[in-house]
Parts: sequence; C-alpha cells; structure tokens
Amino acid sequence: MREIIFATGNQGKLHYVRTILAAYQFNVVQTRVAISEPRSEDVRIIASEKASAAFRALGRSCIVLDSGFHIHSLKGFPGTYVNYVLKTIGIRGILQLLGAGKRECEFRNCLAYVGHDFRKPVLFESIVRGSLARVPAGGMKDRFWSDLYRVFIPAGRRKTLAEMTDAEYWTWNDIANSDSFVHKFAAWLTK
Repeated sequence: MREIIFATGNQGKLHYVRTILAAYQFNVVQTRVAISEPRSEDVRIIASEKASAAFRALGRSCIVLDSGFHIHSLKGFPGTYVNYVLKTIGIRGILQLLGAGKRECEFRNCLAYVGHDFRKPVLFESIVRGSLARVPAGGMKDRFWSDLYRVFIPAGRRKTLAEMTDAEYWTWNDIANSDSFVHKFAAWLTK
C-alpha cells in the first residue's frame, strides 16, 4: 500500500478519508501539524493555504481537507465559519436562526494535495446536498466530522447522518458520493 500523509486533527475526517482510500490501496497516516486557519469564504482558498503551510512544516507531500456548511435560506451562513458557529451557538442556535425557513443546505468539501512536483496545491471538490432536521437526532459516532451530523439529512433520505446505522451510512455514501472529493483524488493519484 502507498502512504498518504493527512494533516488533520479531526478524527471523523481521518476515518472517512482512510476508509475510502483503503479501497484504492492507500494507507492514510494522520499527522498533526500546527498551522493557522486562513480566513476566507471559499473552502478552496482555505484548503490550498492550509496544504501549503502543512507542506512547509512537514517537508513532504500531504493532503488537507476543509469544509463549509451552507444554509440557502440564510444566504449561505455559516459557510466556512461553521466551526466557530458550532462552538458559539451550536446546532440548536443554528436551528433557531433558521426558524420556519426553508431547510435546504449543503456541505462544500475541498481536499488539497501538495508535493514537491507542484507549484501550488491540486484541489478536489464536491458538494453534498440535503436539508436540516427540525431537531437534532441520533448519537455521536467516531466517523462524524461534527455535531452537524445530528441535523443533516442527505437529499433523498429521511434520517440524519447520525440516525443512520454504519451500513446505511456507507450504502448512502457509496451511491451519493461516488464522485466525492476523495474518489476524485484517488482516481487522479492512481493515473
């Protein structure tokens, strides 16, 4: 198996990326590296800057991942500031802001790969569409990236990600996200 260094402290992201890349015969190794979080409303800019900083700190090829959470009726709020919003008002605060408004939302994900062969990081993106539940449902699991899994209902489903069994989650993921940022990265890397 080939090794991929993943600069992250998020265990849910690590689990997700590791699980998918294992099917492509890649071993994902977590490395924690202290890098500042760039400020931008664009996940591509954040992922790119974080990848470049991680590469400078590690001196070797690596990947980073950044995500935003966009609620359409709130004009894209909280976007890339989702972690700050979750720390301050939490998912219940987000649901209160939404009120009776339309509940469509989406995750925007960007994986950035950087190495010695590239002048700038190579980016792989995908969007996961869905809606917000009226109340949080389901318990936290190791594979979760954040508390949003308790309120995010993927398009075409009736359960939050947290309510799904592991089998339901991976079945949905395999169908809905077959062209996700991780699959795009793996396809690019294996060419």
